[in-house]
Amino acid sequence: MNERKPTEDQKAEALVRMELLNLSRVPIIAKTFREEGAIWTAADPEGTLMKGNPYTLRAIEQFRETAPESLPFYAIEGHDSLSNGEAFRFTALFYVSGYPEEWEADRRDVMNCRPYVYVYNHETPEFSDYGTIGIREHEHAGGAFRRFF
Repeated sequence: MNERKPTEDQKAEALVRMELLNLSRVPIIAKTFREEGAIWTAADPEGTLMKGNPYTLRAIEQFRETAPESLPFYAIEGHDSLSNGEAFRFTALFYVSGYPEEWEADRRDVMNCRPYVYVYNHETPEFSDYGTIGIREHEHAGGAFRRFF
């Protein structure tokens, strides 16, 4: 596996984006990320927050293979279906790239609730890809987000 340690600047940027996402409403998210590198997952549509979600861990492992210079810091997990009705489970990984010149634009995307993420398709991993998703705060789970299209 391609392994690269994240920079202190990337960690600081991840914490800035957590603030922009209003994840500070749940202080344990930033605290455990800062201290352990823990990545929390919001389960869509319930908004349940979970650390160490096995689906998220699988998505992170694949993501690190394709983007070892990037630092994942938060995830949304959900289900969706294709136009043929076939259902699939996905994990949307929020991350800080290894390219600081992109960070200002990435922060704007987060503030506009349209972050650029890596979406891992658990049923068909070869369909995993980068893209923009729409998000909004979950009304019943402080700090959790759910996606919308």
